[in-house]
Amino acid sequence: MGKFRKPYHDPLILLVKLGYGIGYTLRETITDELKNQELFLIPVKEIPDFLEIGALYDKNYLSCVASKFIELL
Repeated sequence: MGKFRKPYHDPLILLVKLGYGIGYTLRETITDELKNQELFLIPVKEIPDFLEIGALYDKNYLSCVASKFIELL
């Protein structure tokens, strides 16, 4: 596991590994997966000015603060 990985990276990385789409994260969080060729990089020339944010969560385990954040999305 990359030394910079946080718990919130794991679901995203797992879904990408399972073929559910593409994702983005810091390169440092997937160093092991890159070395093992489980994942690969897609070169991006330009980062868009907009980002669309999505969230994967279990509503039964959200704190009050997290629930409010989801509402704002």
